[in-house]
Amino acid sequence: MTRSFLNNAVFVYSLLAFYTDPAHSSFHNRHAHMRRNGALTKRSGVPSYDGWSLSWSDDFTGPANTLPSSSNWLWDLGTSYPGGPSNWGTGEIQTYVKSTSNSYLDGDGNLNIVPLKSSSGQWTSARMESVGTYRCVPGRKLLIEASIKLPNTPDSSQWGIWPAFWTMGAAFRKNGYTGWPYTGELDVMEAVNGQGTGYNTVHCGVYPGGVCNEPNGIGFTSPFTKGEFHTFSLLIDRTAGTWQNEFISWQRDGVEKFRVWGSRVGDEYTWGNLTHLPMFILLDVAIGGALPNAIAGFWTPTADTIGGLGSAMIIDYVAVYNSLSNTTSSSISSTTTTQTSTLSTTSRVTSQSSSVPATTRTSTSVVKTTTRTTTTTAKTTPKTTAKTTAKTTAKTTAKTTAKTTAKTTAKTTAKTTVKTTAKTTAKTTAKTTAKTTAKTTAKTTAKTTAKTTAKTTAKTTAKTTAKTTAKTTAKTTAKTTAKTTAKTTAKTTAKTTAKTTPKTTARTTAKTTTRKA
Repeated sequence: MTRSFLNNAVFVYSLLAFYTDPAHSSFHNRHAHMRRNGALTKRSGVPSYDGWSLSWSDDFTGPANTLPSSSNWLWDLGTSYPGGPSNWGTGEIQTYVKSTSNSYLDGDGNLNIVPLKSSSGQWTSARMESVGTYRCVPGRKLLIEASIKLPNTPDSSQWGIWPAFWTMGAAFRKNGYTGWPYTGELDVMEAVNGQGTGYNTVHCGVYPGGVCNEPNGIGFTSPFTKGEFHTFSLLIDRTAGTWQNEFISWQRDGVEKFRVWGSRVGDEYTWGNLTHLPMFILLDVAIGGALPNAIAGFWTPTADTIGGLGSAMIIDYVAVYNSLSNTTSSSISSTTTTQTSTLSTTSRVTSQSSSVPATTRTSTSVVKTTTRTTTTTAKTTPKTTAKTTAKTTAKTTAKTTAKTTAKTTAKTTAKTTVKTTAKTTAKTTAKTTAKTTAKTTAKTTAKTTAKTTAKTTAKTTAKTTAKTTAKTTAKTTAKTTAKTTAKTTAKTTAKTTAKTTPKTTARTTAKTTTRKA
């Protein structure tokens, strides 16, 4: 399948992150973990735990080759959310469908999510979201878990196979599938390329970078056995009373593998989006994309990658529990475990280590052994107590000082900002108003002057023209009349003279002649 430039960029970025990562080393942490038998075979039903209330579950009972209940699940379809990035934003190549070929009950109380490859090499699979959303309330705990089995298929036939059990903030769905990673994502279990390695990851804050180092996130990896059911659990604990001391815990078969504290994220608003608000559950099997490509070091899937049950994710049940109180307790065993921390080789995980206090939970179907060994002496106790007290006092003082300073600084900054903003706004407004007034006045004056001038000019011109015309006409008329009169008089006089003169001359001559005679 032809891959887009964006997907190529994602792949190159992922490879760079993988090959430049200096933190592929193991370390030892002391963890207190809950004793519960590993879920190596299918359970007879959804388990119950002392101190916990079952809020919701699906054990996938029903006739074989039917879809799971639509009252519990929604199906994502196609290659993206409406208006979202192509290939689901990760470069994966399959098309999600709602079909009993890709997601179906097996009649034995399991859900099978099965990727399939067509004869032309096109892939289809299924991705399902819980209809309901779930939230951890203040002072309580929230537990989301699923019993899942991945096939014990040779790795060489699994390049690009990417099963996942995870959650996303409900605001992502409510806001039209936008806002990642701001709305929060918690990867309870991811596995790629048929490797028996589980990825536990937090995605939050902003992209790129931010407090969760996106697109890598904050994460951890640990091995598990393929071909067996395992219980993958996510615990959110809000019993501490302060967001910094709240935490998220990832567990497999009752053993804690990884923990992230609010103080590790370091931003209250981001932590709240991640753990305080409702979230929904997702189950899917993707094909190809940034994570499997980076782990493999080449494009996946390959020609050897198979579809069908050999690449399926089989889910026994999914369940959500809420603690009955903030004092839920159970027997615990203090155990040292060896873990491998891996800085993200992809856009999904990065390294995180921390010493993890005990987390307690009891299963009614399992007998737990309590083993506590404490060695104290009269000599060491006073010294230890003094040191501990000193350290605690110092830490408490430091925290209190930091909080007080932060609050004082915030208040001072807020006041200063308000005053400065007010002054700046006033000055800016005054300048703007003055400029606007000046411009408006100038325009208005110009328009008024133009109109007045035009009117005055028109009137003056009319009057002047009338006067000038009258004078000119009078003069012209007088001249014309004078000339006409002169000409007429001259002609008349000439004619009269011409006529009169002969007659007069004749008469005069006759009279004169007569007198002389």
